[in-house]
Amino acid sequence: LNYVLFAYRTAVHESTKYSPFYLLYGRNARMPIEFDQERDIPESYDEYAFKILKRFNEIYDDARKNNDNARKK
Repeated sequence: LNYVLFAYRTAVHESTKYSPFYLLYGRNARMPIEFDQERDIPESYDEYAFKILKRFNEIYDDARKNNDNARKK
């Protein structure tokens, strides 16, 4: 069941054009093999908070527009 849930949560949904995981965390899910790869590490917590807040606002606005467009079809 865990694999099915992971697949559902990471699949891009037609109405929002985003995966539920991306909408919740603001990034794509990583597989265990990907943890060794470099990531963009912010210089401070304030910088991280600012970047993630900005990203969430952009993602939610875009997802809301996509969902409204899908509802109109």
